[in-house]
Amino acid sequence: AAGASRRRALAEANRASEARHGFSYSVGASGRTADAPRADILARYERSRADELRTAAEEQAKIIRLRLAKLLQELAA
Repeated sequence: AAGASRRRALAEANRASEARHGFSYSVGASGRTADAPRADILARYERSRADELRTAAEEQAKIIRLRLAKLLQELAA
């Protein structure tokens, strides 16, 4: 119901962003509300490809850091 509708809206926004910028939208969503990623896509849509690429790379770095920290915690346990 609401979750499916939210996922469809996010998928549509992601497709539009990918068509505009040439790559999939990227954002670290850990600890954020379910609506935040779609709001980010819409806010970032009008940016230049170069600006969006820079932001996407920064978001990927955040995601990688979080995953590495989680892995290190698991290995230390």
